Order: sequence, then C-alpha cells, then structure tokens
Amino acid sequence: MTRCLLLLLLLLGLAPAPVLRAQTDQDHRLILEEKRMLEKDLDRDVPPNPSIAGTFRVGDIKRLYLDRNLDQGPVDTNERAVFQDQLAQNRPAQYGQRFYIHWVADTKEALPGITLRLELRGLRGSQPTRKTVDMAFPKKLRKMSQSTKFDLIGEEYQALGEIVSWRVQMLAPDGEVLAKQQSFMWKQ
Repeated sequence: MTRCLLLLLLLLGLAPAPVLRAQTDQDHRLILEEKRMLEKDLDRDVPPNPSIAGTFRVGDIKRLYLDRNLDQGPVDTNERAVFQDQLAQNRPAQYGQRFYIHWVADTKEALPGITLRLELRGLRGSQPTRKTVDMAFPKKLRKMSQSTKFDLIGEEYQALGEIVSWRVQMLAPDGEVLAKQQSFMWKQ
C-alpha cells in the first residue's frame, strides 16, 4: 500500500524523486568518471589555462520574445510565461527577442577591456542565417559582475528568421576566448 501511494505521489509530482546512490566503490568510480568526462566535454573549446589570470564566467542567458511595443510581458512570473508562450506560437506578433546575458570577470590585474560576442544562427524558410554582435566594454576593469541586455528587433530580427541556436563568448583584448556559454543546439 505504501509503495502504491508513494508511486502515485511521485507521478503527480508531489513527492521528491528518489536519489540514485552508488552501491559499491566501483559504481562510485564510474559515476565520478562520467562526471569528469561531461565536464571536459562542456569546456572543450575553452583553453584550460588562459594567459590572463583570473576567473571568467558567462552565466545565465535568458531569451524573451518582444511584441511591437517592445514588451516582454507582465511582471508576474506565471503571467509572463503565458505571454511568452503565446508570442512563441504566433510568429507575426513577434517583433524581436531580448537577450539577458549574466557574466563575471575577476582578474588580478586590470584588463584594458573585454568583448562579449553573441553569435546567433537562424532559419528563414529553409535558408540558414547567421548574425554576430560584439559588445565592447572598453574601460579597465579588475572585478565586474554584470547583466548585459541586447535587443534584436525589427528588420534585423525578421531577416534572421527563427533563432535555432546561440553562443556567447567572453573575449580578451587579443581575441582569446576566456569563457563561453552556448545553447544545446549549437554545433561548430
């Protein structure tokens, strides 16, 4: 009876999912090895030791549809989700997309500036399209945590078509990739 009740609660989403634990040392080693391989796979494009000492990270990337009034929806999270879903399903009502990019640069020495590069890939009909936007932060910095907003609107948005994948890279002044974040669909 207890198992049936727990299974019912689990299916309804009211009970926490069971946590898988390693049963033996061998299982534990396999889990750790898989985790290491996954971490290597995620960071394969970024050099392991950048020439600039410090911590660099591109964090959350949020994409929101915009209507003709450049409105991303109500303040309430649930109402905004409904508004975003309606815009996502109605291409003629979309006027653009807004990207919020959170990034961190923490160095031991002041940098003369960094560049945030947003690369977009889209489909207009059956034709692939691309767009690259560089956002420069020229002032010298040592420690910075920032959320940067970029709007792709109007004719530029329509020319790109439906955005299929994206990648954000943080670049040093010499063009070296310090950190990156990309969508699941991004392929070289």
